Amino acid sequence: MTKYQNLKDHVNSLMTISSEEQSLLFSQIDLLEKDQNRSEFKLQRLEKDRSIAVNLLEESVKDLAQQRDLIAENNQLLRNQSIALEESTSKLSHSLQALELSYAELEQITTMASHDLKTPLRTIHSFAQLLEKKYWNSFDDEGKKYLQFIINGTDKMNEVMNGFVNYTQTNLNDADFFENDLNEVVYMAIDNLKLDIKRSNTVIQNHVLPSIQSHKGGMVNLFQHLIENAIKFSKPNTAPKINISSQKRNNQWLFSVTDNGTGIDERYSEKIFEPFQRVNNLEKPGNGIGLALCKKIVQLHRGDIWFNSKIGEGTTFNFTIPN
Repeated sequence: MTKYQNLKDHVNSLMTISSEEQSLLFSQIDLLEKDQNRSEFKLQRLEKDRSIAVNLLEESVKDLAQQRDLIAENNQLLRNQSIALEESTSKLSHSLQALELSYAELEQITTMASHDLKTPLRTIHSFAQLLEKKYWNSFDDEGKKYLQFIINGTDKMNEVMNGFVNYTQTNLNDADFFENDLNEVVYMAIDNLKLDIKRSNTVIQNHVLPSIQSHKGGMVNLFQHLIENAIKFSKPNTAPKINISSQKRNNQWLFSVTDNGTGIDERYSEKIFEPFQRVNNLEKPGNGIGLALCKKIVQLHRGDIWFNSKIGEGTTFNFTIPN
């Protein structure tokens, strides 16, 4: 029994009030009871909400603490990575300086070695030619053969030295990269080979080529070597036919130089681009530098070079240059 019911019973026991007064009192008591019930409900609700808020706050504090620890851990990781990056950058800088020094020394050594080797080579060649000119008839057949070996050997050695110097000293400066019309580049390469082209009756079909950011001299050398290679390794009694084309592929240009020559065994797909490597037709003139130089020029343009070939049917040299 609630205190409000006790209060109503007490009102009923009062004999001095009228029934109207009694009803009014009962109404006031009911109102008080409802107000108290509402207040108690609000208080319970507030207590429950406070409990929920406290729990949420505690969870939030835990999450913040975890996030703080994670941030501190990540910051430490970043500091460690920054230190490692600084150390790697410093080592890379030292390595680049050492590489530049080594490269400069290599260029100097190459130039000196070339000069020091060519001087006695020219002497041998000159005296061999004097012997050939003045005393040729004094030699028997075997002596003439030996003398010719000396002259041919010195010519070959001189050619190899020139190729070696040309290969090692080919280094394209980024400052010399401009927008170049490759049609003009190919025309320059063809003009440099006009005597060989005329002598061999070579037919060159040059499709319209794009203008690209490139090193002009390097690109002239590249096309010149590929055209010269196609002429050199043409089939006997067959006029060389060379097709030069290009196509856009995503963010790069693909260039192709196709011939109808003797073809290359695809087993030599890597070896053929190495310096001083010759894999077929060894009786042909050359020093094995041309294709190695082509690869170096393409790589300095951040591209790739490869070939597809069938023996007796011809070869296509492909190379890419980023757009």
